[in-house]
This record gives sequence, structure tokens and C-alpha cells, in this order.
Amino acid sequence: MQTGQGLHIGNLVSHLPTPGGLWIFVWKGWLQSRRRLSMRDVISWLALFGVSVGMVLAHSWVTMIWIFILWGVLIGQVCPKRFVSDLSLWALFRQLPFSGQLILIADIASSVIGATLLIWLAYGLCSLIGWQANLLVAILAPGVILCLTLTAAFDIMRLSKSDALLAGNPANMGAVGLYLGLILAGMPLALVTWLSGWTLTGSTLWISSFIGLFISLGIAYIMWRLAASRFENIK
Repeated sequence: MQTGQGLHIGNLVSHLPTPGGLWIFVWKGWLQSRRRLSMRDVISWLALFGVSVGMVLAHSWVTMIWIFILWGVLIGQVCPKRFVSDLSLWALFRQLPFSGQLILIADIASSVIGATLLIWLAYGLCSLIGWQANLLVAILAPGVILCLTLTAAFDIMRLSKSDALLAGNPANMGAVGLYLGLILAGMPLALVTWLSGWTLTGSTLWISSFIGLFISLGIAYIMWRLAASRFENIK
């Protein structure tokens, strides 16, 4: 010990360039984005933007359903990606002094915000060009994206086993997570789209849109709690 202190290596303390608490996840996310950004990631986000343009331009039921399915698949692959990446380091990840609820929401937050900004950007660009963009989709986007992402995270945790995680092999979203996410996220979107067909205008249309948003956020909250519970009780 005396030798170590003489060499100034005793009682070393690790210092992170960020305050404690939730800011550690912000710093970690920024570091991961800077170091792990690949051409495949860029292509995935560009594809998501392209499909987002299709979402805000879709007006017929048939077109919207097909584009929504494709959009939901992309959301389910892109938004939980950082969470899956952290699960591959399960031996370290499970020792973080945070609840499963906080870890889950912190890991998907940046991707969900990014996906929401993309669809808002798509709506803004289409409106500037003069195309008839669907405002309902833009309003409902945050709740719908959260539903899809958290349902995917729940399915990933449902399929994950501790022995596979310790080996660095986290599960990916399965068919159950995809179908469940599309159903749960599609219900408020379908409800508001159906109501808009009743020639709702002005404040009535806005009220119905925000009701749909609150419904989707409520469903997302339930899936968040379920996914966090699976995370904390994984076997």
C-alpha cells in the first residue's frame, strides 16, 4: 500500500465527463453513437425517413395499412437497437444501480426522439412542397413510435434467457412482438383515422387527435412497465 501511494496509484477514483444519475446514459448514448455509427445504421435511418414520408402522404386505408406495417417493422428494428447492444454486455449491464424502468427508457429515448423528428420533418417537407400531408399521423407519431418500440423491447426480454445473455447473445424481436406492436400501435391510429372520415374539422379534429395520442401513450406506458418487469426478473 505504501509503495502504491508513493507511486500515486493508491485509491484511484474513476471520473466520467458527466454528472451522475441519468446523465450517464446520455453520455453513454453519445459515445456509442460516435463510435459505432456505421453505413448500415445510416441506411436504416434513411429508409425510416423514406417510409415516414409515405406514412404522412398515405390517405387510403389500403395504402396506409401496408406502409404502416413496413414502418412498424423498421421502428421495431431501429429504435431498440441500443438496448439490444447493451444486453449483449449483460454481465456488466445488470449491475448498473438503476431500475429496469429507467434503464429501458434511457436506452430507447434518443432513438424514439429521432424517429419522431424524422416523421415531423417528413410532414414539414411535404407541406412545404404543397403535398397533402396527413396531420393526424404527425400528431400521433410519438405515442405510436413508443408503442412499437416498447412492445419490441418487451418481446426481446420475453425471449431472452440469462445464460444466453451471459454468453453475449441477446434475443431479437420475434413475430409475436411485431404483430402485437402493430396491433397496439395501430388501434389509436385507426380510431382517429376513422373518426376523421366523419368530416371532423377545427377543434373537434384536434381533440380527437389528442385523445388518440393519449390512448397510444397509455398503451406505451403499460408496455413499458411490462418490459421493465421482465428485465428485472429475467431468468
